[in-house]
Amino acid sequence: MNIKKILCIMFGHKYYVFAKPAESWGNGIRWVKCNRCGADFVINDRVRAFLPMNFEIQDMHVWKKIKSTI
Repeated sequence: MNIKKILCIMFGHKYYVFAKPAESWGNGIRWVKCNRCGADFVINDRVRAFLPMNFEIQDMHVWKKIKSTI
C-alpha cells in the first residue's frame, strides 16, 4: 500500500468527475475518480448511490470523458 492510499484512508478521497454517460437515459450518473489514489467510483443521483466502479457498470454505458471537481 502506498502513501497516497493511506492518505485517502485517513483523510478521505479527493474526487473529480471523470466521465458522464453519453446516453440520454444515463442522466444523473457520473463516473468519479480520486485525484490522490486513482480509485474509481460511480454516483447515481436518482437513487442517491455512491458505489465502487466495476466492469458491469462501466460496460453498461458509453462514457463521455470530462474533468471537473465536485
